[in-house]
Amino acid sequence: MKLHLTVDRDGEDFEVIADVEYHRAYRGQRDSCGGVRGAGPPLEPDEPAGFEIGSVTDGDGNAIDVDKKLEERIYEEANEQMENEKENQY
Repeated sequence: MKLHLTVDRDGEDFEVIADVEYHRAYRGQRDSCGGVRGAGPPLEPDEPAGFEIGSVTDGDGNAIDVDKKLEERIYEEANEQMENEKENQY
């Protein structure tokens, strides 16, 4: 998904466009137990859901460096957008 944010940099509003990819939770492979596939102990760990930030550019398409503050803002905005999409599905 593309996120369009306006952030404050040195007292000025600054447009930021971030490509963010959502990864849904993934259940790791399980061993069998009593002949039932997948009912036994884990063979690989579960992967939690999360976001991965791809490219981040300014309004003109120039790549920008992402500091910790901007990274947190992108994750907050992505979480908020996902919550809004969930609410609008029903």
